Amino acid sequence: MNEFRWLEIRIGPRSPGAEFYPVEAHLDDGSHFAGGELRLDPQKLLPGERTVEAYGLDLFDALCAGPIRRAFDRASGRAEVETVGRLRIRLWIDASAVELHAVPWERLFYLQRGQPTPLAASTFTPFSRYVGLELPEAVPVRERPIRLLFAIANPAGLPASLPAIDPVREVEALRQALGNLPQAGQLHVTLLPGRTGLPAPMRSQLEEAGFQVDPGPTTLEAILRRLPDFHILHFAG
Repeated sequence: MNEFRWLEIRIGPRSPGAEFYPVEAHLDDGSHFAGGELRLDPQKLLPGERTVEAYGLDLFDALCAGPIRRAFDRASGRAEVETVGRLRIRLWIDASAVELHAVPWERLFYLQRGQPTPLAASTFTPFSRYVGLELPEAVPVRERPIRLLFAIANPAGLPASLPAIDPVREVEALRQALGNLPQAGQLHVTLLPGRTGLPAPMRSQLEEAGFQVDPGPTTLEAILRRLPDFHILHFAG
């Protein structure tokens, strides 16, 4: 049995004069749901004073309406029964609808047992969005450990509307998400904490756990210089 069930949602280009984007969904059991309509209200896409949960629920309702909601319910129901709730979700956006990549889909929330639950930030519902390319799929990384570069950009002089990133919180969230993978030799992580750095006690704990911490500003040059030695770049900025 596969570890995850999966659901793929596809958004097509909007026809001239149309008020919606066509949406369809495919499940790993071969079922196909067509006729979905994505209607985006620009005012609802502005976070404003609403909570993260309210914003994410509005975005979910816009994407998963009508037949697409039925597809989601069927996929999540199968996942509950067959994979303890593990459901991989893939969002495919047509290359002619590139403007939709400006929408923060990673903020999606849905109601699970009546509680707002992040769809794109749970290990039970891994989420990815992509466009089709005229290229073959990449070969899976078989080398171990997998090498991850985690770069945090926290420049000075940001406008008041852009809150500064907290490197300590970002690194701690990553450390908890990775669990014991670094200690088990499955993953090697190099951290670029940026201008503000990390407290000495935290840095010592990370290095004892197998992380490598490189001090200094996180510039584009610093990232590009290291990239050839890594499989994955994770960026927070």
